[in-house]
Amino acid sequence: MTWLHTRTLGPANSKLAVHMSFSSKDKQLLGTGPSAVAKVAHACAASRLVLKTAWHANQRDQTAISLALDDCLEVDSTLFTDAELSAAIKHVSQCTACLQWRKSELEPERYEWIKRSQAYCCTEMFDAVHGAKAGFAMRYGLMGPENQPCWWVEPSSTVIRYCPWCGSSLAYRPPDVPAATGAA
Repeated sequence: MTWLHTRTLGPANSKLAVHMSFSSKDKQLLGTGPSAVAKVAHACAASRLVLKTAWHANQRDQTAISLALDDCLEVDSTLFTDAELSAAIKHVSQCTACLQWRKSELEPERYEWIKRSQAYCCTEMFDAVHGAKAGFAMRYGLMGPENQPCWWVEPSSTVIRYCPWCGSSLAYRPPDVPAATGAA
């Protein structure tokens, strides 16, 4: 069931269009009537507005909100003094429609990083290949007169066959490098 719901919200009476897609679990909780869906659509839109406002307030809040949305932090009045923000976090962390919104609008870079890093044996290897604070860089390419594909550690150019962090055997090529190019 997909709904597009427009609702006037907030002090500035701004209109929000919310594209809703509900799972079978949501449908069981909501019922099938349009009034039940409209109430949840309003709750989603209101929660998203509160969350987006707090998200853009400062970087420290982003980290705490993200951890709370992932159920790593308990949402209580000592951490989030704004009751409206606490309620919004609770709603968004439990709503399947809001999870899609979170992935596409609130934290798209984070979810893209998660998707890309899952193709590697571990996040440390992903960070080393893509240059993100790994301590040293991992490279892939063709070496020697036979142009053999291999992994090496920079700057020493030490060839390796196993991940230095988790010990997994390294793939023939990085997951995000097409077979035709051969180099990262």
